[in-house]
Amino acid sequence: MEVNNYLPDRVNVLSSSSGKNEPDILLQYETMNLDVDSKEINILIQRGENEQAYRKLFVAQCNNLNKVLPTLFEKINDYTELLLPDYLLDSEFIISKLIDNEELTNSFNEVEVIGWLYQYYNAEPKDAVFAKLRKNKKAEKSEIPAATQFFTPKWIVQYMVENSLGQLWMEANPNSDIKKSFKYYIEPTDQIKWTPSSRQLFYKFKVH
Repeated sequence: MEVNNYLPDRVNVLSSSSGKNEPDILLQYETMNLDVDSKEINILIQRGENEQAYRKLFVAQCNNLNKVLPTLFEKINDYTELLLPDYLLDSEFIISKLIDNEELTNSFNEVEVIGWLYQYYNAEPKDAVFAKLRKNKKAEKSEIPAATQFFTPKWIVQYMVENSLGQLWMEANPNSDIKKSFKYYIEPTDQIKWTPSSRQLFYKFKVH
């Protein structure tokens, strides 16, 4: 969410947008809609206790995200802050290593990232359902989504669109340059060209 500027307050929580060592949230928390005591945070920062201030801001941001994405972010109780690891702001901590990993950061620009995450976090439930089926046990209704809901890869979507809507467009506009941008388009032969009846069926299916 941070990489794509999707955070509600548009303030970086894990990194600095200006190349500083401290994440933006430590400098801009007063402009954010967070349930924190700004005076307490300010005192901690003035004392040089940035780590403690950051922990409180981090928890507050997670709870703020719970309001907009409750199924993804659980509300964190105050005592949970004690379970956070030390040295969150250290250059050797996992947060810094994630931020400095350009390949990983760039991967979050991919439209498929939600699908990757969904399937990663549902891998164990999916495997459990298939293990159950292999033992000839019936899957419960609540288990079916884990075994059947998969995100369609981007290339398959492109292939389907280019060879359905794309083909219709090219038939109506044979001199169009749009075909140059097609990656998976297959030139139709006489045997697979759209007929009036198949085109009508396609539009009927598309509408309904």
